[in-house]
Amino acid sequence: MKTIIRVPLLILALFLLLHFNANAQCAGANNWPTNTITGPSPGQSVLVATDNYSGDYFEVYFNNDVWLRVTSSIETDIFYIQDMSTGNFLTSTFSTFGGFANLFPAGSLIRIHVWSNTNCLPDQINRTTTLIGIQPCVSGTNSSGTFVYNSPTNGVAENIFDQNPPYCSYAGEFTQVNFQPGKYKIESTVSTDHLTITSTASNLFNASTGFVTVTFQTANIRNIHLLANANCSSQSSCRDIIITCLTCTTAPTTTTQAATNITQVGATLNGSANANNLSNCAVAFQWGTTTAYGNTTSPATPISGLSNTAVSANITGLAPATVYNFRTVVTVAGQNPVYGANQTFTTLALSAPTATTNAASNITQVTATLNGSANANLNTNCSAAFEWGTTTAYGNTTSPATPVSGSTSTTVTSNLSGLTPNTVYN
Repeated sequence: MKTIIRVPLLILALFLLLHFNANAQCAGANNWPTNTITGPSPGQSVLVATDNYSGDYFEVYFNNDVWLRVTSSIETDIFYIQDMSTGNFLTSTFSTFGGFANLFPAGSLIRIHVWSNTNCLPDQINRTTTLIGIQPCVSGTNSSGTFVYNSPTNGVAENIFDQNPPYCSYAGEFTQVNFQPGKYKIESTVSTDHLTITSTASNLFNASTGFVTVTFQTANIRNIHLLANANCSSQSSCRDIIITCLTCTTAPTTTTQAATNITQVGATLNGSANANNLSNCAVAFQWGTTTAYGNTTSPATPISGLSNTAVSANITGLAPATVYNFRTVVTVAGQNPVYGANQTFTTLALSAPTATTNAASNITQVTATLNGSANANLNTNCSAAFEWGTTTAYGNTTSPATPVSGSTSTTVTSNLSGLTPNTVYN
């Protein structure tokens, strides 16, 4: 007989240890009150105790169907719900947000275990626990299907139904939304609505009145349940769901555009970038003769906000008739750089130097000044001089020659002397 009694107790002890392992060191006074409390009707609240501690539990019997929310004056408390008809713990129905919500049918008997957060700081603190009945008003049905919310923007409130018109949601319905990882604020346009967020497997994430704030670690579909206020006065109005991503991991975006103002030795690099509301963003260009680049324009251009920002940078000192690669690069504090696609351009080939002969001046019987201009057209080691003589065979060249460089015309002159009077010179 003793063996039969001890085995179930041992199993129960092990079961509790598995469920409460993280908080076993946090057990408080463990008063374990044994009185059974009648569960609240929809719209009612029941004050359970003002002197319970971490580790205590209490039992609740429900006279009618009710959506139940459990709150503690210690917001980090965790509630474990045990179905007393089976002894099983409802591991999908607990909250570290200080709130719990689920539908319990009439005749249910549950045991609610109160545990402090894992660091045990409020372990010995006296807390108040309250049960709140929430009115569902209508049967829970999917309002309009599953909405994809794949591109949230930091800090921007978005109406999920604006992306999927003409839908809305009535109290008692739920809406499925495909969330990306991040921290979100989710609210109803009816401020008295009670919101509950679950996964498709009915795991509770958070529950609150007016709005909920919840962090999703992975991309997945979540259900947003809307319950009206206690007297259901707002049941018939169709409400919108507003979602604000507070810490989304959205990265900046950037586009590399074609280069302009291409010369033999320079070009203007162009692109655009969007900070997607992230702070400390800046965009620059990487460039070089290969896709290893090797050069980055400086200074980088700061960008902010949600719109595309046009960016450009002038680069010089390039080699003529050479292919160059370039791309935009956006840097943001705490994230990896974001790169635009590679673009190429080819610098212009060099043109031959050009020269213009102008009319002579300062002509006397035996002297004259020869005038002209020359353009090196970016060629190196260029100089200009004059050939002269009494025929087009010339036969003479001025010296020293005048050095010319760059891509603009350079004025050149040379003074002749020892000429023959009354003679034509070329």
